[in-house]
Amino acid sequence: MADDSGQKGSKTSSSLFEQMFNLLSEVTGEQPNLKINIKNLKLNLSSQPKEWGQLFESANVTVSANDMSLIKVAVEEKTINIDVENKKFLKGLIKIGRNFTKQQSPKKEGKQKSRSALNTARTVAETLEKNGITMTISYKGKLVATLGAEAHSTLLQLVMKTRAIALNSPLQALRMII
Repeated sequence: MADDSGQKGSKTSSSLFEQMFNLLSEVTGEQPNLKINIKNLKLNLSSQPKEWGQLFESANVTVSANDMSLIKVAVEEKTINIDVENKKFLKGLIKIGRNFTKQQSPKKEGKQKSRSALNTARTVAETLEKNGITMTISYKGKLVATLGAEAHSTLLQLVMKTRAIALNSPLQALRMII
C-alpha cells in the first residue's frame, strides 16, 4: 500500500500507531504519557551477531502509561519472561494484531483465521525451542504459559501439535483474557 509520497506501508504504520495511541488513551482514561524504562541492559558485542536476539544478554523493560504499569519484560541469556500487568491493554493489543492481520490478508476467515493464530503460536514456540530459548508469559506475576525449550506440554500437545507450548495455569489464562 503506498501513500501520496510513494512510501510503501506508511498508511498502515500510521494506522497502527494511531490504534496504539487510542488504546493507551482508553486504558489510562486520558491522554497517555508513555514511559519505557530499561534497566540492567547487557549487550554481547564480543562477536558479530547474526540476529538481533544474539545481541542481548540481559535487560529488564517496563512499559507504563500515566504511572500505570502495562507490561514487564525480563531477558536473561536464553530466557524471556513477559508479565502482563493490565489485561485491558493486552486485549487491545490482540485486537490491533487481529485488525492488522485482516488488513494484510482479508480473505482469511473463520477456521482459517483461528488456524492461522495457532500456526503462528506453534511456529514461534518451535523456533524458540530450536534455539534453546524459553519464554514465559505471566499475568500479574502468576505464570500462565511457557513456550520454547523448557515447555513441557501435556494435553495441549494434542491441540497444538507441538510440545513447545505448555499452558501452566488455565485459570490464570482465563483471568488474563476475560
